[in-house]
Amino acid sequence: MSVSKKVTTTVPITDAIVATFQPSKALAGHDGASITSLDFDDSGQYLVSAGVDKSIQVYDCYKGTRHIEVPSQKYGAHLAKFTHSYECLYASTPLVGTADPDHSIRYLALSTKSYLRYFKGHKDQVLQLEVNPVSDQFITSSADHTVKNWDLRLSAPTGSIGVSSACIVASDPRGIVFATAATVDGSKGTVSFYDGAAYEKGPFLVSEIPAGGEKWTKLEFSNNGRYLLIGTDSYKHYVLDAILGKLLTNLVVQGLRSWPALDYSTTGCVCFTPDGKLVMAGMSNGNISVFDLLVLKASTEKVDLRPYTILRSDATAAKILAFNPKLLTFASADDQVVLWSTNHE
Repeated sequence: MSVSKKVTTTVPITDAIVATFQPSKALAGHDGASITSLDFDDSGQYLVSAGVDKSIQVYDCYKGTRHIEVPSQKYGAHLAKFTHSYECLYASTPLVGTADPDHSIRYLALSTKSYLRYFKGHKDQVLQLEVNPVSDQFITSSADHTVKNWDLRLSAPTGSIGVSSACIVASDPRGIVFATAATVDGSKGTVSFYDGAAYEKGPFLVSEIPAGGEKWTKLEFSNNGRYLLIGTDSYKHYVLDAILGKLLTNLVVQGLRSWPALDYSTTGCVCFTPDGKLVMAGMSNGNISVFDLLVLKASTEKVDLRPYTILRSDATAAKILAFNPKLLTFASADDQVVLWSTNHE
């Protein structure tokens, strides 16, 4: 798949720019089916989505149009992610605990719609899939209570660790450390940090985080390496110090109680901006809450953080969010994909 070359400049994401974000394009493709994942490629030109209609859709962000459609009716599709070579990884969708033996991850060449490799090893539904930010490796977690590392060149995992419960995973921006997070019971959760070169020795840091009975759905390191974001299916999300593992703040989304349960994991309703200074959180009415993490510098005590602004929309719920790594645009999704852009010149 070719990627267009464009002259680029770096623009700080200021309050003035954030205030001008608005829905600019609703993208067709999933025919009203619930969308479970969004991901931009490294260039920022392409956006991939997967949905419960068992299809993968690729959109061209320059043109605001659908670029490729790939059906996956036999095995389903969720957690679709770009590799660094503009191909695609995605997981099968047998339900948790079913007898269906195929929990493979598929490596898809988008330009030819052909499969390059199948990654086999998980015994239950894949819950998270994260591509290493600097290498051709990726990491997965599963309802089989394992976390596995993979190399795109090999069908079998390069390593595996057992975890006490189903978890979510994320790689740090340098691809050196990865973290897992899981709720232990209704009142607390744990976040474990691993050295990517020695993860089978166990975590080098474990943090306990107070929780309120919600489901943890997303784990993401900020690009500046300072923060670790835990997204949930409720009105409250968590921001940790990515070095110390300390809980810094709870992000409180006003007017949202919880998201409806799905049979499959999603890529979550929260995300960092590329500079790591803001967190965006989707709301059930389609609006986006924006949190400013710079205020954490001035506070020595953990306090709940509320949005400093809300981006308004008449679109469907913002159940899934992803911010473009190169362009001043982001995407939200529920049963359709919506591109947001700014009128900043």
